[in-house]
Amino acid sequence: MTLPASFQLSFDLSNIIGPVTRTVLRLGSLAVLHDINRSGSDGITELRLAALLGRHRVADYLKENFKSIVADSRQSIISRVLREEQLALEVGSGPTVQQAITNPNPAWLSMVIQMSLLAFSQEQQSLAQAITTVSCKLSRGAAVDFRQELDYVSVLGAITACQQQTAQFPWTGFFERTEDKIFKDVQNGQHRKRYRKRRRLNNATQQENLACVFERSLPFVILQTLVMNLVSIQDFPEHRNLHLRTYSGSSTIIVWCYYVLGIGVNVQINGVGMQFGDNPRIFLENCQPFEASATLLDAAGENEPLFKLSQVEEDPPIQGEDRTTARGFIRRILMLSGVSEKNVEAQAHSIAAHCIRLLSSTAQPSVLASLKVTSMASQVERNLLGAVAFLFDIAELDRCLVSELLGKIQQKK
Repeated sequence: MTLPASFQLSFDLSNIIGPVTRTVLRLGSLAVLHDINRSGSDGITELRLAALLGRHRVADYLKENFKSIVADSRQSIISRVLREEQLALEVGSGPTVQQAITNPNPAWLSMVIQMSLLAFSQEQQSLAQAITTVSCKLSRGAAVDFRQELDYVSVLGAITACQQQTAQFPWTGFFERTEDKIFKDVQNGQHRKRYRKRRRLNNATQQENLACVFERSLPFVILQTLVMNLVSIQDFPEHRNLHLRTYSGSSTIIVWCYYVLGIGVNVQINGVGMQFGDNPRIFLENCQPFEASATLLDAAGENEPLFKLSQVEEDPPIQGEDRTTARGFIRRILMLSGVSEKNVEAQAHSIAAHCIRLLSSTAQPSVLASLKVTSMASQVERNLLGAVAFLFDIAELDRCLVSELLGKIQQKK
């Protein structure tokens, strides 16, 4: 599909591939590009990705926080034989991140931060295919001779490099904070509307409607629009609004636009409104599956539509990656499924009691004797309680309550 002139304008005016390339070559960075290639990525591809994503200005606070967390790097020699071959195990920032941090052109760091975010929330292979497709569409629709089409293999290598070299950055906290806020606001909003009778039938439906939050994958049309138009939102904040309708990836959009780029986002889900930041320029609402769309509006012209893109069957699918911390993993799964805080705590103690019962009923007497599993104070049971507390993110389980539940379970047997 050929992109309209208004869609091309922000890209043609903001094309920075030339300045980025000249900066690298002027700094004598061919050796850096060589190191990037040796690490499994591709230096020229990263330059082109910097031209594509690096136009977006990252919020200062996140930029500094990101650099301080991912800057450390250390190497370990695997063996003396491999040392002679200059092969080592590298942990932390590699050539891609080091170049992004030290390069005076901010485009490279902007690209790495955004690629790190996308690699965290999207499956890498489908993300690489989607970015390659966006590049292809731009090359076909550009008003000038624009030859920087990306190839899938090189993009995948760059995504992998960004993900691996920035793995220590805590994207999990940004996503969970966003998803928890939306979930609680929607819950509270529906209670205020007093949909008591309907909500008896609505718990399962509610989870389907909230899939746009918990499912982090971006529909291709949303990814394409954000890649190409966030720069115009930042450059002309008083003249551009972006209206997005999506059935998945809301948390990814909010983390990307608000936390990373500092653009205010207004969200409408199931008739409940909430806002991230001041003066929102991105307006997000949920929709039915496969009906995603994006509309760029002229805010100065009474929100006159400048262009609209809608999802089509030919769009490449993007899969999501549901990453979270190990601590509290079960708690998060239950709470995202609508289980209340009180019931989560009760389930944790019940599961601990059932596990202890299962341990005592299946272990052989010789094993019990060797492990000295004789009471609630045993080491094995303490470890078991600790594991349950870890997965439910509870400081310490109530041993008396676990013992009480265990007694009830044994009576039923």
